[in-house]
Amino acid sequence: MKADLILGGYIHETPYTIHLGEFKYLRVDSSQRHKAYALIDTEERKVEVFIDREKVEEFEY
Repeated sequence: MKADLILGGYIHETPYTIHLGEFKYLRVDSSQRHKAYALIDTEERKVEVFIDREKVEEFEY
């Protein structure tokens, strides 16, 4: 079994990181400092990353 999308957290230097290699790996820092979060559409297989309500990244998995 292979994961299509791997989610993680607990980062402090940047609001988010994305690795789009063999695995799609997303980490977000939802702290008050960065206020980053992701919305995942499982039907469209799409991820949108936001920082303080502004979309900054979008990718498909």
